[in-house]
Amino acid sequence: VEARRQATGKVLYRGARTGIQVEAGRETGITVLMTREDGFSLLPGMNSPRAFGALARLDSGRILVAGGAESIVSEGNRWKLLPNYSLEIFNPEDGEFERSGTKPQYPRIFSTLTRLSDGTILIAGGMGEGWLSPALNLEADSVTGQIEFFRPDSGLVSDCGALQHPRFLHSADVLADGRVLFAGGYEMNGEKAGTAELFDPGSGQSEELNMITARAGQRSLLLPGGEVLLWGGNS
Repeated sequence: VEARRQATGKVLYRGARTGIQVEAGRETGITVLMTREDGFSLLPGMNSPRAFGALARLDSGRILVAGGAESIVSEGNRWKLLPNYSLEIFNPEDGEFERSGTKPQYPRIFSTLTRLSDGTILIAGGMGEGWLSPALNLEADSVTGQIEFFRPDSGLVSDCGALQHPRFLHSADVLADGRVLFAGGYEMNGEKAGTAELFDPGSGQSEELNMITARAGQRSLLLPGGEVLLWGGNS
């Protein structure tokens, strides 16, 4: 489950109930909840079912929802994850989701959405089809390093560069100088990434950094001094 605080003080929650099967074209149990002073209220669902998607707040206050898995199907003792290529925008004023006119070119399960200072959203990394085991181990059939711009004013998606190391379930933070730090995550071979990358959205180039501890699924926080704190995750 993922949460985003709105300008009104409400909090948007998006996620899937434990134990559900997500299947394209069927009711999935994915719900959206928003806090009120007297508790929670149930909002209309997304147009397209998804789990493990990404969220970003736009300058307008609306929420961009991207990627994730549109289908999770049990096969033997593990689950097959199929990617959702669509984008949706949630409007907290009326509680409705609307489909975006364009969509990413690459599969994006466990990707990141990062808002830049000009309001542009970076869509980065993610895996394509993959497998999830009962022990929560992930095995990807494909992993993308491509980075795309989503421009809220036009609703268009365009290429803007690539990571040196394709990764998913990583973290992303915008630094004071406008560059974006992508850290950790899983690589194509299922290994935890021991690298980070400083990506320049202006040039589309990235600089590789070595981390002390390889990790995936960690949390990150930009500190007042400009440092990025990484903690937790699978190491």
